[in-house]
Amino acid sequence: MTALSSIKARLVGTLLLLSSLVSVAAGYLSLSWSTASTRTIYQDRVVCLGQIASIRDGYDRITAILREIRESALAPRTGLERVAGMQAEINSAWSAYRATYLAPEEKLIASEVETRMRENASLLRGIGQAAETDSAGLRQMVQHALDTMVRPTHAALEKLTAFQIQETGQEFARSEQTAGRSKALLIACLAAAMLAIGFGLYTVVSGVVQAAQGTQLVTASIAGVRDAASETGAASAPVLASAGALARQSDRLGVEVATYLRNVQAA
Repeated sequence: MTALSSIKARLVGTLLLLSSLVSVAAGYLSLSWSTASTRTIYQDRVVCLGQIASIRDGYDRITAILREIRESALAPRTGLERVAGMQAEINSAWSAYRATYLAPEEKLIASEVETRMRENASLLRGIGQAAETDSAGLRQMVQHALDTMVRPTHAALEKLTAFQIQETGQEFARSEQTAGRSKALLIACLAAAMLAIGFGLYTVVSGVVQAAQGTQLVTASIAGVRDAASETGAASAPVLASAGALARQSDRLGVEVATYLRNVQAA
């Protein structure tokens, strides 16, 4: 029984280890799906919101510089150099945004923003040319740029921002659905693993018990045969002794007959 208990313990330990491995694998799969959903939200939406905010901030600083130029608080050449630097940052941020995944509707809004950006660049080039020629109409051009550039640009960027926020909410909802499916899959895997382990444990232990019972029966049979053989040997011993006594008496009788016959012949 001790050996049987040891075998059972090892089998149970092995099955529990397999159950743990199945649980870990299912948990890792669920975590991978959840991580992929979170990565999609971050890379395609949160990062894009930051890039759009950077573009909007760049245009806000350009607007502030143009106002300083208009109020003669800043030299046109110095101000336009700063504007050129801001435009480079805006273009870099826009290129990074365009490199991300864009939904079909998002592409339409992005095209509108690009059209506005090209118009803004044209206005700023005109101001730069006017500043180089020291044109008397520089202030009027700056004012025209402010009137034409600020509101339409902000409106286009706000539309793009609103779309990103909307998509972020939808991505989050899809992530929750994925998490729910992952949870259901994990529970199903664990249930299936426990059922399989229970069935395997029942099958293996039953086989071991049957084998042990068979071994015990064989052992009992061997013991019975041994006892029967012992009893048979004990019963045959008197018979062998009687047979030996008869043989010895027969030998003595043969000797006596032979002696008598010799005596008769001598007489």
